[in-house]
Amino acid sequence: MTSRRNISISIAIGIVMLLAGGWGWQVLRGRAATAIPARPELSAWPREFAKALDAAEASARSRRHPAEGLARLSQLYQANGFYNQAAGCYRRLSELEPAEARWPHLLANVLASFGRLEEALPLQQRAVTLAPGNLVCQLRLGDMQLKNNRADLAAATYAIALKLEPTNPYALLGLARCDIAGDDWMGARKHLLQSVEHQPRFPGIWDLLATVHEHLGEKLAAEGSRRAATVIGKYRDLTDPWLTNALEDCFDPYQLSVAAALIQDRAEARRRLERAIALAPTSSAYHRQLAKLLSKAGEFAAARQHLEAAVDAVPTDAESWAALIDALIAVKDAPASGNALARGLALCPQSAYLQFLDGLRLADLDRLDEATVAFTTSKRLQPNESRAYVQLSAIYVRQSRLADALAEIQAALAAEPGNAGIMALLAGLNISCNDEAAARRSLQELRKSPQAPSQDVPAIEALFRKQFGHEP
Repeated sequence: MTSRRNISISIAIGIVMLLAGGWGWQVLRGRAATAIPARPELSAWPREFAKALDAAEASARSRRHPAEGLARLSQLYQANGFYNQAAGCYRRLSELEPAEARWPHLLANVLASFGRLEEALPLQQRAVTLAPGNLVCQLRLGDMQLKNNRADLAAATYAIALKLEPTNPYALLGLARCDIAGDDWMGARKHLLQSVEHQPRFPGIWDLLATVHEHLGEKLAAEGSRRAATVIGKYRDLTDPWLTNALEDCFDPYQLSVAAALIQDRAEARRRLERAIALAPTSSAYHRQLAKLLSKAGEFAAARQHLEAAVDAVPTDAESWAALIDALIAVKDAPASGNALARGLALCPQSAYLQFLDGLRLADLDRLDEATVAFTTSKRLQPNESRAYVQLSAIYVRQSRLADALAEIQAALAAEPGNAGIMALLAGLNISCNDEAAARRSLQELRKSPQAPSQDVPAIEALFRKQFGHEP
C-alpha cells in the first residue's frame, strides 16, 4: 500500500512540476510576445527585411525560444536604424535575462545616442556590474560619465579600463579629457604622449594633443601634432562587438555605408560596402566609397571597376567621373583618363573640378589660351576653391604677366584665407614684382602661419635677400 502511495505522490509531483514548468514557459512566452514592437512602415524596404522580421516575431511567440526570438528582433531593428523598436526589445530582454550584461549595455547606448544620459548611466553601470571584465562596457561607462560632467567618476572608470588593457588608446584619451576638464593640462599631455608611444597612428589623438601643446605654449609641438592629425585622420569610435550587428541583418544600404565609414577594420568596411552595393546596385555613391577604400589598399584595378560601374549607373554624377579620372591618372593610364575626362565633361559641363582637370590637361599640352578658359570657368563655378586661381596664376607667370599672376594669387588667398602654400606664392610673386613692402608684409604673415612648411620661410627669405640685397 505504501509503495503504491509513494508512486502516486511521485506522479503527482511530476505533474505539478510539469504544470509549473509549462506555466513558467507560458509566462516567459507571453512576456516576450507582448514586447514585440508595432511594425514600422516598410513599403520602401526590401521584402527580405520584412521576412526576417516575420521569422523573429514568430520565434518570440514560440514555445521553445521566445527570448532568442526577441533578441533576434532587437538586432534586426538596431541594425537597420529603428532604435526605438530596438530599445523596447532591450527593456523586456533585461527583465527576461537579468544576468545578461548585453541588454542594459545596448539599451544604455540607444538612450545615450538620444542624449538621455540620466537614464542611460544606471543601465551602463548595471552592465559593468554584470560584466566587470568587459573593456567596452567600462569605456562606454567612462564616456557617459564624462559627458555627464562627472570627470572624477569617468577618470576612475578609465583607470579600471587601463587595468584590463594597460595601453588602450581610448582609455588614455578619456583620461586626457578628464585631465582637461580638471584644468590639468600637464596630466593630459602625459596621457596623450603615453598613447602616442604605444599607438602613434591612433586616429584622433593628435588633434587633442595639438590643442594641449598649444595651451601649454609649445608652438612647434602643436604644429607637428596638427600635421600628424592631417595625415592620420579624425577620431573614430571604438568597435563594440555587441553593437556591431551581423552583416546579413542590415537591409539599409545607407546604414551600411555609414558604418563602413566609421569602422577601422578595412576588411569589415569592405564587406559592408559590398552588401550596400548588392542592395542598391544602381547607386553611384556606394561604388565610389568602396573604390576609395580599395585605392587606399592599393587595389587600383578593383577600384577602377567600381568607379566605371558608378558612372555607368549615374552618367551625370560628376563626382564619380572625377574619382574615375583621378584613379586613371594615378595608374598613369593617360588614354583612358583623357577619354573619361572628355565623356565626363560632355555629360557634366557644369562640374568645376572636371573643368579644372581639363585646364591641367590643356596646360600640359602648352595650349595656354584654352587652359585659361577652362580654369576661368572652373573658378566661376566654384569661386571659394583656390586651385583654379593658382593654376591661372602659373599660366600668367609663364606668359610674363606678373601683375595678372599676382591678382590671381591674391584672389586665391581671399578664397582660402590662411592657406600657407598660397601665402608663400604671394610672397614670392611680390618679390618678383619688386614690391619690397608687400613682400615683407606677406613674409611676416607666412611666418605667423602654423601650417607653413618649415622649408618655405627660409626659401622666401633667401629670395628676398637676392632681390633686395638685405635682410627682410
